[in-house]
Amino acid sequence: EGLGAAACAALPVSLLTTHQALAAMGVTGPGSGRGKSILVTGGAGGVGHLALQLLRHHFGFAEVAATCSAAKADCCRAFGATAVVDYNDTTYPAAYEKRFDFLYDTAGDAAVSKVVVKDGGQLCSIAAFGVEGVPVHVLRGSPDLARYETLLQNRVVVPKVEVFELENYKAAFARLEGGRVVGKIVLRMPQ
Repeated sequence: EGLGAAACAALPVSLLTTHQALAAMGVTGPGSGRGKSILVTGGAGGVGHLALQLLRHHFGFAEVAATCSAAKADCCRAFGATAVVDYNDTTYPAAYEKRFDFLYDTAGDAAVSKVVVKDGGQLCSIAAFGVEGVPVHVLRGSPDLARYETLLQNRVVVPKVEVFELENYKAAFARLEGGRVVGKIVLRMPQ
């Protein structure tokens, strides 16, 4: 209620992806991240920006770090990141060696897990193939979306969307491919 059609269109797959990824790693309820640390690659992306909000404000992680471009650092902080790492800085994995209990890879950067995840920690990648980690399969029609209704209504989790008219789909894809989007892009169908 009150989110608007574009935000509602953008939510289900991204929110369920994060829910199922975290559940696969054993993060299953409010406060279940207390005292834990996590790195989210692609923190400003369509899945990442929702994950940051949930991890910090619902699951209660002590440390929620995000990779993103320097231009999107403030956005990631606003979404709940306690630390922001510029993914263009190739030295960042060494600077965060064995620091995180979890790595949630939404950007295809799972290779850093060997460096940044603590021994016994967990990796879940939704963007990289051929890596060891926790598998995620987004289930259509999942009742899990209802778990987040109150968080959405109370604006604890706020989806960020950019709307393009359907006839402007080429501009939307160019913006997406150019890495300039924060959150999700939604194409609006003609009335």
